[in-house]
Amino acid sequence: MATRNAVNISGNDITPHANTTAFGDLSPGQGFRQRNSGVFGGGQMGYNWLANNFVFGLEGSISGLDNHGTVLNTVFGAGDDQFSWRADWMATITGRAGITYTNNLFYVKGGYAGVNNRLSVSDVLPPVAGSGSQTRWHDGWTVGAGWEYGITQNWIVGLEYDYAQFERKSYQLAGTGGGIYTFDAGPRDIQSAVVRLSYKFGGPFVARY
Repeated sequence: MATRNAVNISGNDITPHANTTAFGDLSPGQGFRQRNSGVFGGGQMGYNWLANNFVFGLEGSISGLDNHGTVLNTVFGAGDDQFSWRADWMATITGRAGITYTNNLFYVKGGYAGVNNRLSVSDVLPPVAGSGSQTRWHDGWTVGAGWEYGITQNWIVGLEYDYAQFERKSYQLAGTGGGIYTFDAGPRDIQSAVVRLSYKFGGPFVARY
């Protein structure tokens, strides 16, 4: 069982492939890419097997993210379309393998990652105004590497780097302006530097992981 706190960097691709709204300023093929940084916190649970100096494990995590961004559309000069995105929580299921040295564990990991993403558009300038939003779940994968240190028989601290990449999905941002603004969008990746604090149940030793 562990807690996770991290600094992360993520971004969204926003590319329309259909625009039948009266308020939309983007044509198919025009779009934006944006990156932003934020923090997240969460928890994880897992199970590890120790064989000589080798460790094999399986763990799952869930984290709340504070990562978002806003883009002001200036394609037609007025800049009256405001696009906003937010990645607000992420879940992973990963396997890991490592090697121990005294109280230290050095490991690599990889597996499934999914993130909840929200995309919205708003045009508040007359004569034509409108807005719309949609939230989608994006599946993906993650890999990472880290180091842990057993400070007592049961308490472990660690540092970890993770990289996750996600699929793109279609968003339909129907709004009050009529028609549908359809996008291929989603977080293209999330990179994280994680601080871990873990409690190990049933640990029979101090000097080994």
